[in-house]
Amino acid sequence: FILYPLTLIYFIINHLPIEIQLLTGLLNLVIKIHDIIVDIFYSLSRHKWYIPELNEYFLVIALVMILAALVALVHKKFEILTGLMILIYIVVTVLPRANDYRLTMLNVGQGDAILFETNKQHTLLVDTGGKLLEKGEKATHNIARYHILPTLKKRAIKAINYLIITHPHQDHIGELNYLIEKYRIENIILNSASMKSEQLNSLKKQCRNNEIPLYDFREKQNFKLDKAVINLVDVTINASDDLNEHSIVTLITYEKYKMLLMGDATKNNENELLKHFNLKAVDVLKIGHHGSKTSTSEAFIRSITPKISLISVAHKNRYNLPNQETINRLISYHSQVYQTANHGEVTIDFKENMYIKTERK
Repeated sequence: FILYPLTLIYFIINHLPIEIQLLTGLLNLVIKIHDIIVDIFYSLSRHKWYIPELNEYFLVIALVMILAALVALVHKKFEILTGLMILIYIVVTVLPRANDYRLTMLNVGQGDAILFETNKQHTLLVDTGGKLLEKGEKATHNIARYHILPTLKKRAIKAINYLIITHPHQDHIGELNYLIEKYRIENIILNSASMKSEQLNSLKKQCRNNEIPLYDFREKQNFKLDKAVINLVDVTINASDDLNEHSIVTLITYEKYKMLLMGDATKNNENELLKHFNLKAVDVLKIGHHGSKTSTSEAFIRSITPKISLISVAHKNRYNLPNQETINRLISYHSQVYQTANHGEVTIDFKENMYIKTERK
């Protein structure tokens, strides 16, 4: 809306006497300033600032400070006003942030989305949830809008540092395109061998447009997130026709705690895991394939004996998941079982002990 009038003026000036053409230099300067301003605002638009969820204590302090700031403004005490504004920022955005490492099973219905956070608000999101669309049905992205983004915002998470797509089933990847456009994502990791070329090329183009590095998980199997170590375990069976068996398995280790996220891995993947990796005494297990009988074998649970088992599943889903036999097996090994269908969003804080919080929404 600015460049077109400027271009017209530039054309007119070039057909005026030589003295007037001296204005061209000034016009070029204006255009350069315009470009700089546009670049600045584009850069600012990619940064998020969210106020985390405040308890009653912080709300009272914030309200008192806001009233004091208004009084300072009325009396033109600008030094006091500036100091109060800085204190308000600290009270409502810095102090309320959690100082713990935590894992959250987001309540995305019949799908998976697992969020891991450090005490510095660095994050890993494993899968995005998603809805299988009927023919002619348009995506509303209500899962991301009402179940993923609100949690990210209330926790003042400015960016997703790593986003892992375990495999390209819609209930694991369906919200990815929307999240790319609506949130700052710094890295995306997937099993490229599990994706159709058209789907992969489309994602590559979207990542280029949004300046997001895209990795195959074999290129980035180990990385750190502050004090946590992330291992992407390769037990994929890419020759299988079952995309569930292409799932990336994620092992998160933080101090004495181990979290194992299975995606939709089957018993065949579990056998590979037992055969090639010495995993013992897992603290948290995200159950494979929503508690289906195709996953969570007796040998697997006996070997890793998870203290807490998480099952991401919709209430009264068409697949009748989780399978009761799976639930009974977990209980028989004294694992605490949490389901999004029953408990909603489930958050585990890792302190001296594990603290579990559930939230229906």
